[in-house]
Amino acid sequence: LTDPQLQRNGKTNMIGKIGGDFILKELSNCSTPGPVIDAFQKENALDEEYADTSEPIFALLDILDVPKSEVYKGILHRLRTQLLARIDSLTDPQLQSLLDECFSCIGFPELAPVPLKVMKCISAVPSRFLLKLANNEELYMKCPLEVKRQIWEVEETLFSNEIMPLIRQYIKINQLDLRKVMDLTITIRNPKNRRNSNEILKKLVSMIGNCYKLYMILIETVKEIYYETKDVGLCTLRNDLLMGLYDNEVLEVYSKDPCHKLCILIDSILREGRIASRKLGDIFISLDELSSASNNNDITADIAMIFRNPYIVSQLVRSVWERLSRVLNDDKLPRADKELKRLVHLLHFGFQDDESLKMNNFGQLAPPDSILKRFYPSLGLNVISHELNQEVYMDQGIIKDVFRNDESSRKVILHYCLTRLRAKDTRTVELIIDLMEDYPEIDSEYPFFACFFEMLIEYQSSSEKGASECANQAVEHIINCPGVSNLSSVHKEMIRYILATYNSLPLETVLEYIQNLISNLRRTGTKLEFLNESKIKKQYLILMKRFGTSINNEDTNFIRTCLADHTDQ
Repeated sequence: LTDPQLQRNGKTNMIGKIGGDFILKELSNCSTPGPVIDAFQKENALDEEYADTSEPIFALLDILDVPKSEVYKGILHRLRTQLLARIDSLTDPQLQSLLDECFSCIGFPELAPVPLKVMKCISAVPSRFLLKLANNEELYMKCPLEVKRQIWEVEETLFSNEIMPLIRQYIKINQLDLRKVMDLTITIRNPKNRRNSNEILKKLVSMIGNCYKLYMILIETVKEIYYETKDVGLCTLRNDLLMGLYDNEVLEVYSKDPCHKLCILIDSILREGRIASRKLGDIFISLDELSSASNNNDITADIAMIFRNPYIVSQLVRSVWERLSRVLNDDKLPRADKELKRLVHLLHFGFQDDESLKMNNFGQLAPPDSILKRFYPSLGLNVISHELNQEVYMDQGIIKDVFRNDESSRKVILHYCLTRLRAKDTRTVELIIDLMEDYPEIDSEYPFFACFFEMLIEYQSSSEKGASECANQAVEHIINCPGVSNLSSVHKEMIRYILATYNSLPLETVLEYIQNLISNLRRTGTKLEFLNESKIKKQYLILMKRFGTSINNEDTNFIRTCLADHTDQ
């Protein structure tokens, strides 16, 4: 601390710079230093009651040539150790009194452990001390987490500075996990195991501790970033923060979140990997309770964010498909099945725009009638056509309209695309890819494209009959749709596909893929902001090093210029 006032019994303790400055001043203003030094030593020496017993010991140590500085350091170390051990047994009033005495010593490394431990053990550090710590970066960094939490409560900016890098890291890690979320053949990880393996999440939860105020600051920060960026990884984080506290049994925090019962219920569904009829009913009961208990619609947006979590979306889509299959087997209409209607309602609810969420509650945000009356029957006809080996019509009006205008139904179609790709039904896959042409909004579906190309890479190395042919046909169709291949999500996955499979493909095929991809970019004049990403630059540099001499000069010069421009940035 700057110029600390070290007071004890009304007397200034001459520690560190204060003592040095005092001696310099006194000696500078006197003609005979001897009396000044004697006076200083007498003033700051041991009390008389200790002096008589200590003098013989110091005399002996002088005879043994032991420097007094080493003696004092040893005494300080032993006294500090004893005091630190006693702090754990002190009462709160005793800790408060000790903190008043020792806080001013916190700027000295030899003494700092004492006030730091006192603040760690005390129930509430006075705000005057917290503000001093907040304004001194060096001391702030030394504070234990228990003290930092109290600092963050009075200085929220410091908390924001701590959590922002962690939120970015969480999103980056979560994007890797989302690659597998859409694959219906993969069992979704147990949510608790996933949380326990995420070190960033565990750190955020530990930073909250049992402080509800910090929890709400973090939740509001996550929500604000989500409303600005629409990154669905933040929806996962919103759920994970609450459930992380639930895992750690921090009842005094998570139980105050109005959505905690709903999140715990949903977590149990993800753990079981299915939505049983009873639990589906429990979800609607919980949603009705939340809607009736809230005086405003802020809670509606919060609930929508929970249902926008990709893990929940994936489970809902799986459940929709399972229920639709049962409805078709029972020769029933989709709109007549109560359970399917409820699943579609939950799926649709998570994708509402901000204005709708502000103006309506959950019950008022049911999907349009056309979804259950026209879209799902049309989708069902295609499913039946596959079973009967008949022609499919994915490009019919209602499916194309819903694909482009209803994000929740688009998720259902994209999952359908993956199931048909798994069945090596390239005809249906191509029809769904055609729905994406000249529809740039599909670029946000990066988990789908990651999963899609992962399956193609798997097929290219598989000995299974028809696998490599299916992969080749799908890739060629994407390249022949510039409006799809020029999307950043697709283009990056295409480059990843080529790098992963070029050893399994004829050289002329690889060169054709590369040249057509680059030519699509060049001919359409597509902006290449995504080339500024370090990962795609590295991938292209590998391609250019491996195949650059075999690609025509016009395309090679184009991509090298793009990479050079972005490298300069």
